[in-house]
Amino acid sequence: MPSQNERSQGGPSLIRADGSLVVPRLERVILRSSDNKKEAWLQDFIRANPRILPVEEVDAVFGPPISVGREVAIASGSIDNLLLSPSGYLTIVETKLWRNPQALREVVAQIMDYAKEISGWSFDDLDGIVRGYNRKYERCDDGVLATLSKRGGRPIEGLDESSLVDTVGRNLREGRFMLLVVGDGIRENVERMVDDFLSKAPLLRFTWALMELQLFRTVIGQEELHLVIPRRVARTKEIPRTVITVKTEGVGGSIRCDVAAAQTEHAGGRSAARFNLTAEAFFEALEKRATPAEVNFARNVFADFDGKDDYAVEMKQANLAVKLPDPSGGSVNVSIFQIDTSGRLSIGSMPGQLKRLRISEETAHDYGRNLARLLGTSYSEKTTFLRPSPKLRDVEPHYEEFVSLVRRTVSKIKEESVERTR
Repeated sequence: MPSQNERSQGGPSLIRADGSLVVPRLERVILRSSDNKKEAWLQDFIRANPRILPVEEVDAVFGPPISVGREVAIASGSIDNLLLSPSGYLTIVETKLWRNPQALREVVAQIMDYAKEISGWSFDDLDGIVRGYNRKYERCDDGVLATLSKRGGRPIEGLDESSLVDTVGRNLREGRFMLLVVGDGIRENVERMVDDFLSKAPLLRFTWALMELQLFRTVIGQEELHLVIPRRVARTKEIPRTVITVKTEGVGGSIRCDVAAAQTEHAGGRSAARFNLTAEAFFEALEKRATPAEVNFARNVFADFDGKDDYAVEMKQANLAVKLPDPSGGSVNVSIFQIDTSGRLSIGSMPGQLKRLRISEETAHDYGRNLARLLGTSYSEKTTFLRPSPKLRDVEPHYEEFVSLVRRTVSKIKEESVERTR
C-alpha cells in the first residue's frame, strides 16, 4: 500500500449532494519506481479489480476483463497480469512506475516480446495457465471455459463452447491481443515512439494502449481511503500491418493466401475509418450466416456511417449499431438501425430513447412505418419490430432511399431537440 509520505499536493475533492465539502482536496500518491513493493501492490490491485481498466474504451471485444494470470512465467520474462474477455480475447498487462522515456521504451519492448511468445500458445497452453491461476487465487481447478462461464457475466450470443475454443485458439495464433501498459505517471507524446515498435511485429494483429492509474489518499475518521482514477493516455494509430493467412483447401489441394490490413478500402472507394478487432469479430460471424454480397454490403454501410459527424457506430460481436449521439449533449444515444450477425436489420429502441429526451415518439413511428413501406415489410408501434425482419439483401436495392430516410429522421430529431430547449 502506498505510504503517507509518498505523495504530492493537488487532487480532486469529495463533496456532498448539497455541494458542501467532505474533503477539500485529496492528496496525490506518488509511487516510487525504485520500490518493487509498490509495483507489486499495483499488480495485485489490478488482479483483484481488473474492471478498473477501461479496456472497452479501446476495443469493446476485450471487455469486461477477467483476471486469469498473475506473474505468468514465460521464456521471455514474467507477465505481470493476464486478462481474458468473455468473448475470448487476451489482454497482456505490464505495469511500470517510471519517470523517464527510457523506462517506457524498455517496457514496450518487453511486452512486445511477450506478445510474440504468447502467439505460439495453443488453447491447452492457456487453459493450463488459467487453471494454475485459479488454484492459487480462486481455490478451484477451473480452466478457460469454466472460468468464463462463472466469472464472465452474460454469455456472448451465438458463441458456444466449441466456437469459443476455436476463437481463443485463432486469437492466440494471430496475436489478437491487447498490449496494455499501466503506470501511475505516464507522460504524453509517446505515440511516435510506440509506432516504431509496432513495425517490428507486422504479423501480429494486436491492439495497443497506455493507461495511467492516478492514486489519491485521504483519511476519514480512523480509516485511510484511496481513490483510483483510471485514464487512457494514448492508443496507437491504426497503421497498415499486413497479415497473411494461409489456408489449404482439401488434402493435396491448393493453398490460398488471404492478405488483410488494418486499414482497407471497400467497394465504391469507401474507406473504413475504425476497423478494430470488435469489427473483425462481427464481420467474421456475419460471414458464417450471410452471403458474400451481404457481407460486402454491410462493410460498405459501416464505412458510410462510421466517423461521420451525425452518427456513432457501436460495434459488438453480436451487432453493428448506428446511433445518433444525444443531440442535447447528454448520454441518451438514439438507435437509428442495427445489423445483427444473421444479416437482419432492425431499428432498436428509438421510441423509448426519444421519450427520455422528451421528443415525440411519433417521429420514431413515422421512421418505422416509412422504413417498412420501403422494404416491403410491416412495422409494429407496440414492439417497434419490423416483421418479417428485412435482410441486407432487401435493403441494398433501396440503399439510397434508405440513407435519405435516415438523414431526414436524424434532422427531424435534432430540430425537435433544439425546439425543446428553447
